[in-house]
Amino acid sequence: MAGETFELRYAAASMQGWRLTNEDAFLVELDLSQRSSCFGVFDGHSGAEVAQYAARNFTAVLVANQRFHTGRLEVTLQETFLQVDERLSSAEGQKALIRLMKGLEEGVEIEETNAHSIAGAAACVAVIRGQQLVVASAGDSRAVLAQAGKAIELTTDHKPDSAEEKRRIRRAGGTIEDNRVLGILNLSRGFGDFEYKRNQDLAQEEQMVTAFPDIKSVKLTKEAQFLVLGTDGVWDMFSPQECVDFVLARLNKQALEKTLEELLNACVTTDVRLSGGIGCDNVTCTIVQFKAR
Repeated sequence: MAGETFELRYAAASMQGWRLTNEDAFLVELDLSQRSSCFGVFDGHSGAEVAQYAARNFTAVLVANQRFHTGRLEVTLQETFLQVDERLSSAEGQKALIRLMKGLEEGVEIEETNAHSIAGAAACVAVIRGQQLVVASAGDSRAVLAQAGKAIELTTDHKPDSAEEKRRIRRAGGTIEDNRVLGILNLSRGFGDFEYKRNQDLAQEEQMVTAFPDIKSVKLTKEAQFLVLGTDGVWDMFSPQECVDFVLARLNKQALEKTLEELLNACVTTDVRLSGGIGCDNVTCTIVQFKAR
């Protein structure tokens, strides 16, 4: 998928890799109100339905927030992450997830009143409005800005063994075993995963696993070249600078979607037996190139 506006061009794609299914999804909205564009990648686990729901519904929740229209993008994104997660946890949200799991059309009645999804998804979303770039992330998908040839990391992975995440998990009554929440989940933030969000005495932001995102806001200068949003399948194979160098070597020499195709191919191992599991994941990535300002 590729396209452009007066200010930017983009390419977005997802590759199944060696997995039996693709649980990733991506979001592209070029023409939101206030001359804003929105891009996102969602890395699902234990099913694709949460990632798919987030990709389909995120911007509707975003633009329904009045703060979005008054320029308060940072708080709007924080609230949108929590509101999307709240919708997912509702009875209607769970029915929507069941429909996605079963490949049913939207609006088809779900009879199983006790059915629920155990899936979750890391999320990384960027909103661009003029010279303002705001990135929100929950999980281990990343955003990297190429600026004058240098990789500027805009996100930090949310893993259970980091100091901040450990404190929240333990305050919520959780444990960390083998760097996993309750010895199971290797992420500490993201959509879904509601079995880790059941403490009725705690706010959403305080649960063992939370959808509350980190926010990074930067001003795009004339040195800003492009933005890369990628699920962890990209960063398993490339460091941020290696990824920037890979794109830069091809930028303006071929179509952006061709560069993205080559990048995704480079993220998938050619020999599973020798990979040690690296390069076998689903891979989803979006490259947003900023035109001359």
